[in-house]
Amino acid sequence: MGGGASSTAQSSCSKHEKTILRALGNADESSKGLNFVESIYFSTIKTLMEECKSDEEGREAILRYICLDALFGGRGTGWGSADMIERDVVLASVEEGGAGGGKYWLGGRHIYRILLKWGDREKVKSWAVGVAEVIKNESMSSLKGGKKKKARAEAVLDLTMVALPCMIMFGGMDGEAGAILKACEFDFNDNTKLNEWWDCLGADEDRFPKNTQICLSTLLLALTLGADKRDMEKYVEVLTLKVVHEFDDEWSTKFFGGSGAIVNLVARVWEKIGNYEMAFKFAESGVRRTGLDGTVIEGHVKPAVEADCLALLGRCMKREGKENEAVGYYERAEEKAKGANCEALEGAIREGRGRWHEF
Repeated sequence: MGGGASSTAQSSCSKHEKTILRALGNADESSKGLNFVESIYFSTIKTLMEECKSDEEGREAILRYICLDALFGGRGTGWGSADMIERDVVLASVEEGGAGGGKYWLGGRHIYRILLKWGDREKVKSWAVGVAEVIKNESMSSLKGGKKKKARAEAVLDLTMVALPCMIMFGGMDGEAGAILKACEFDFNDNTKLNEWWDCLGADEDRFPKNTQICLSTLLLALTLGADKRDMEKYVEVLTLKVVHEFDDEWSTKFFGGSGAIVNLVARVWEKIGNYEMAFKFAESGVRRTGLDGTVIEGHVKPAVEADCLALLGRCMKREGKENEAVGYYERAEEKAKGANCEALEGAIREGRGRWHEF
């Protein structure tokens, strides 16, 4: 992007500087009683200010993290609001700062979620591809020092838990998603690099269980880079409904990132294999429905995941020629994506109605 975008982003940093400073000044007192996400938010801003001081790039970094407040509409913080950051300023900041400069740690899950909220599917993809280029040029074995390795590992976590699941949900981005996983050095048939990544991440096992994260990444590999159908089938055969829902009951798959989960990916792998009965079974288990005894069974806690499951059920009905049922599932899927405040997914589901045979 040209110089105009840069000046826009920089002037906006100055415009909001008083708000940022007011937030920092009140952070210690205001953070009392805040929920987990809001506490992280304040902590992130404070850390960035301490590290970046008056550095212009640092102020852009703060602006990006302030954007997190736009996602939550200033809820509970007492000073922020969704109107605080203009759409054009954020997009300018994303393109101008870019991952290509090696600062991939400045982007991550918050940028992806903002772009998802605004419906910018292509920018989600381009940002993720940019991050992957940085990762590719900085392989885990070439990095010196734990801090750099952890930063790279966290960028990969944001890819696997937010960007890549969304790119798969959008449809038509499997090639790019596969290239990103290659840049991460992951392999469906060899967990060596997955384990190395996990060790560098040093995540809290209670919130990010290793087996769950390895499973999610392996499913992403099956859906993007592909594998022998029999190998894929052998992998998902052991993922029973009980196992899948235990994985999806973990903190990371319930609350982190908004889109990373197991149930919809397992359903998609069965769909890719061509076993639509199993695909339907798993997708149905991820949506809100009424049981045989009349009790309401809740769907996946992440609305985007439930929306993806509903869209898959719509495709299954299309294959069986049950048009009315298909329309019902698609409408519920769009409504669920809208409720998730994810215009990008809502638009993809709407467009995917006419491309069901491509999945």
